Parts: sequence; C-alpha cells; structure tokens
Amino acid sequence: MLFYLIALRLFRKSSLPQDWAAAFTFFWFPIPLAILATLDSIFWRNTKTRLSLSHATHFLSPQSFIYAFKTISFLPECFLFTTWLFYRHLIPSWIDQLGIVGFIFLAFPIKHESMNIIWLLLKEATRRLKKNKPVEQNWPIRNETYKLLNPNYPLLRRTLSFSGKKTFDLRLQKNEKPHLIFIFLESFRYKEIGHYSPHFDKLAQEGILFTQFHSNGTRTSQGSIASLYGIPPTYAPSYLRFYLDVPMIGIPHVLKGYCSQLIQSSHLSFCNTADFFKSHGFSELFGKNEILQKYPNAPTTSWGVADEAMFSFAAEKLIHATSPLFLSLFTITNHHPWKLPGKKEGNFFETFSYTDWCLGRFFDKIEPILNNCIFFILADHGQGLGERDGSFLLNRHLYQENVHIPLLIYAKGRIEEPKKIEEPASQIDLLPTVLDLFGLEGPHHSLGRSLQREGSAPIFLVQPSDADPLIGLRDGSEKHIYHLATERDEFYDLSKDPEEKVNLGKKTDVLSFAQNLHSLYCHKKFCSNQLLTPHRLKGRLDISEKDWNQGSSLSLDLTDCLLLSDQDIQSIFRLQPNLEELILEGVEDLTGDWEGSAPYLTSLNLLGCPKLAGAKIAPWIASLPRLWSLKFDGTGFSQEDYKILGQARAQWWHVEIVNGHSLDKEAFFQNQRNMYYFSLDGVKQSLSCHGQEPKEPTELPASHLISPLHSENGGDARAPQSRSAAKDHPV
Repeated sequence: MLFYLIALRLFRKSSLPQDWAAAFTFFWFPIPLAILATLDSIFWRNTKTRLSLSHATHFLSPQSFIYAFKTISFLPECFLFTTWLFYRHLIPSWIDQLGIVGFIFLAFPIKHESMNIIWLLLKEATRRLKKNKPVEQNWPIRNETYKLLNPNYPLLRRTLSFSGKKTFDLRLQKNEKPHLIFIFLESFRYKEIGHYSPHFDKLAQEGILFTQFHSNGTRTSQGSIASLYGIPPTYAPSYLRFYLDVPMIGIPHVLKGYCSQLIQSSHLSFCNTADFFKSHGFSELFGKNEILQKYPNAPTTSWGVADEAMFSFAAEKLIHATSPLFLSLFTITNHHPWKLPGKKEGNFFETFSYTDWCLGRFFDKIEPILNNCIFFILADHGQGLGERDGSFLLNRHLYQENVHIPLLIYAKGRIEEPKKIEEPASQIDLLPTVLDLFGLEGPHHSLGRSLQREGSAPIFLVQPSDADPLIGLRDGSEKHIYHLATERDEFYDLSKDPEEKVNLGKKTDVLSFAQNLHSLYCHKKFCSNQLLTPHRLKGRLDISEKDWNQGSSLSLDLTDCLLLSDQDIQSIFRLQPNLEELILEGVEDLTGDWEGSAPYLTSLNLLGCPKLAGAKIAPWIASLPRLWSLKFDGTGFSQEDYKILGQARAQWWHVEIVNGHSLDKEAFFQNQRNMYYFSLDGVKQSLSCHGQEPKEPTELPASHLISPLHSENGGDARAPQSRSAAKDHPV
C-alpha cells in the first residue's frame, strides 16, 4: 500500500501514470518477490544454502552449470509458483497485497536459515556497500630477513633470505632453471589419499608430502589467489571479478626468465578467469576451447574438457618448450555432478580415481624431461560429501572435509630424503616456498611462510559465497569458525575432536584479521600498478624529478627522452633503488658519465646512444650483479672495453650490440658461459668461440610486468631417465 500511495502522490496530475503505478504495485511487484522466494526454496532444499547476491555471477557463464542443474529438483517450487500465477486473479487484491507485505516484513528469528530472503539479500548488500577504512596493523612475517619497499603498502617487501632449519632438501643448482609446474586437482581432498589415489601415492613415496595442508578458501578462484599470489582471499564474493583491479605480485612475477602459462579444463570465460590472469602476470592462457581445437574428440561436460585431454595438452607444451615454463594446470572432471567420461552418471570416488589416473598418465608422457621439472601437486579446495547436512552440491562450510587437502612437492632425482611433514600449512605458503627453493629476492607481499623451514603459523580460512559468510582460523590443533552474519562462534580442538562435533565456544581475533585483510583488498594496498607495469615517460623532451620519484617503480621506459642528461640518470638510481628495468633507447646525448648503485637492475637498453664512452660505462655495466639482458650501441667501445665487459659479475642471457666493429668475441665471452642469445648488428651470432652452439632464445617482451625476464639461475637441463609405461585405467 505504501508504494501505491507514493506513486499516487508523485503522479497525481495524470491518470495514466496512476494506472501504471497501481498496476505495478498491485500486480507486477509481487512477481519478482515470489521468484526470489522460489529460487531460495530450491537452493535450500537441494544444497542447504540460501540465495545470495554472488549467485548472480552464474548468469555470466550459464553453460558451465547445465550438468549441475540437471541434478537439482525444481518441480515442487515450480508447481507452486505456476499455480499462484494462474489463480492469483481470483484472489482478492487486498489478500494478495497483505501476503506480500507480510512476506517482505516478517522474519522468523529462530535461526538464521529461517530469516526472510529479502532481509538476507538486503543485509548482504548493506555489508558489501559498507566502506572499509584503512587500517594499521603489524602483519606477521615469519622466518624472513626482508626490506620493506613502500610505507603505503604494509606487506610489500623484498625478502633477502630465509632463516630456520630446513625441513627438506631439494637439489637445485645455481645455474639451473627447471620447469615449475603447479597442478591443481579439482576437489582432491586429503580424506581419499591412500584409498583412491594409487598414482599420487606412488609419487608421494619419492617426494615431500604435507599431510596437514589446507586450502584457504572453498572455491577454485580463492585457491588461485592464495596459491599463486601468497595472500588469503577475502570474505567478499568468491569470484575473480572482485579481484580484477587489485594489483598483486605473484609467482609469475618473481620467476624471472620463465614464460608463465595457465592451462585449465574449463572455459576461460568462467569466473573472469581470462581477464584476471592476463592482467596478473600470465602471458598465455589455454582453456576448454583451445584444448578442443587440438583434441576435437575429447569427452566434455558443461564444466569443461576431460582431465586426460588437458594433461595431454600440457604435456605437449612441456615437451616442446624452448624456454623455462611456469605452468599452472587446473583439472575439472572431479567436479559435481562427477560425470565420468563415457558414462551417463558417476560419483565422486570414480571421478577422483579418474583424475588420479590422468595424473599418472601425465607423468608417463613427460618422462623424458622429468629431471628438469619441479612439481607442486595440490587441490584447489576440499569437498563436503554430505557429512553435515546431506548436501553434496556446494562447499558451504569450513570443516576439515572442505579445506583439508594434500600438497606434494615432487622433483625427480632432486629430493635428498622423501618424507611426510605434519606441520599445518596452507596455500599462501607456496609463494615463499618458491622464493626459498629458487633463491629469489624479488618483491612480493605474501602472508605465508616458507615450507622448507621449520615453524608454524595460523591458517586463515574463508567461505564467502553465501548470505552468511564464514571466516576461520586454525592455529595448531585449535580451529575457530566465525559466522559473519549471525556472529556465531564455533571452536574445535582437532587433536581431541577431529570430526569437529564438540563446539567449545571460544573465540580468537580472526574477525580483526579478516577486516584488516579486506581493507587491504578494498584500498588496493598490496602493491602499486607502477610496480607491475613500466613507468613510461616515452618521448618526453623535458622530465622533472617528480616524474620518476614514484618510490616503488621497478621498470622505467625513457625512450627518446631527448633532454635527459647523465646527471638525470644518476638521480634515477638514487630515487629508484629497487629499479629492475631501464630503457634509455634513443637518448643520444648520454655519455655514461654517471655513478650510482643499481643492485637489482636486470635489464638495460642503451640502443641508439652513440655518444656512450666505453671507458666510462663498461666498468659500471660489468659491476651490475643481476644483469641478464643488455642492449647497447658499441660506437664508443674499444677492445679493452669489451674485455672489461667480459669480466662482468653477472651471467648474461640476452645481449644485442649494434656498431660493434671493435668487438673481440674471445675477450667478451671469457666469463659468459650460459648465454642464450647474442645478436650483432641485428644478426644472431654463433657462440662457438668457446666451444658451444647458441641455445634457443628465451626472450619475452621487455615490458613483462615487474621487469624483463631474468634470473640468477640458468643452465642446461639434466639428462632424462626412463620411466615405466602407463598403468591401466583404474575405474
């Protein structure tokens, strides 16, 4: 009635708007409310979860949910809704309106699940619109010696070293760059390890198995954020749309010299996968459509292509790779409704075994290059199978069956002593572990710890997609689950109560941690965009100090900045101590008469700078400890200058020289034994002067995010060894 009175007041001068307002209020307005109630009833009866605003994202990729929808019963609610539509013209209007008013305003406070769906959605919308104020907090950083890079980003740091006794050893020579492969197995929870996973178990006998490993969330998107970027997901919507414009530093950024690729069985369009990963460090993405182009007869479901085809696609990429790869592989077959290829129906245990079989077959295919690979094999999240409320469809809890997953670090011929590690850990620990294993010092903002070191840390958990988001914290054997909407606490001692049946009712500071983390996401306080993309002042004639005094830029493009002087370059090194890439192409008046420390400079482009004096610039270039890519004009270089360059501290991978008429190859290459690419006056040159042929170039675009690809590690792959043939299909 209130809506009708307002409408009459607004349109009192015209009878037609009055009729429209009355028609909307008395006839059409109840319909969307009834639709919401119908959908909510369907969700609750089938999944024991309530309708949420986050479910609206399903409409962006409806094709992925076709098979899941087929397993849901719609008939009771659809029958009632259709009957109401058909007979409502026979119901007196005042009864119809009274029912709608009651539907909107009545709530049953017996428990949260009985609350009216309108109130639930309004409460969720209010929570999401609420502004989060910036916070100050001392974030826990464990077993690291580090340097903070910018006070505006409290987690942004450069890890100089890791401390603590090592929990395991993995042989990785300084000049090696093995492929790094992360394999995310869909819903591959730990509870089935040792029962339905013979191929995984066989690999575990030769690797490092973490038996108390956890996913930080209950969705694939959340597992991706935690595993690849080292920060827990927040309790905001679970889909990647929320994270699209949040700058993050991840494993693709810190692994210099690697081509980062993502291969998944599902659609790249699902959950904004392509948009997110393209803008967060990955150079190539492959999904269902790309895999089907290569294997058009591969079995599929609405969720994606069968795991076997995805693994075959990935094996081809690895075997034919000409440069080090960082691969992130995502399976899909072990997803509800667990349809096994070649069968109309299936169950979780069949598809779990199938994914395990595909994993074993993948390792058989890449046997020739196994010695040049390091694997992190884990699940994206766990899976509830009706242990709590009979629901199989959604992970709506934070109990152990939803978050307890395996992690296996496997590196054939590199692990000194295979073992099981029982210390609790989680996906955010993977990025620091990679830094530790590879000896990297790149900038990052991870909240995890290196799994190669003894120690422990609380594990943050989140289940954000329902109207009642959950956050959790596991510290040792104690586990706290907090319901954000109802403010209800659950507290369990897993050492005495592994099934989480006895709620001890205690509390922790998990809410404060969750709110502070969410504030970092909302205010984009992990790193700046300038840190991830080159700071370009290309083509400018006049440049002031403020243009490059950004405090956190790692890449600076000063191409054709014609008035740039040697003193300006010296100021840049003073103002940008963390600079990794510097492009000075076409700045003709530079002579190289500058001083300054550039300890992190990895790529230097001095092409088109003919006035550079070799006697001035050569000793400075040779002193750069991390330089891997060098491009310069050799007009002002003598043979003595090239000898000085040949004694450089760093091992160069990519060198381009123009006007190198006085180049003495023997002197220049005296200390450069691992160069992949060398070009003289635009022509690729042979490196046979010191007994080796040139390797395939590994160059990627110079603007590759943090800096051009570089590493302290380079060298040849180990010789392959044989491996037994694939086993029969287990199902």
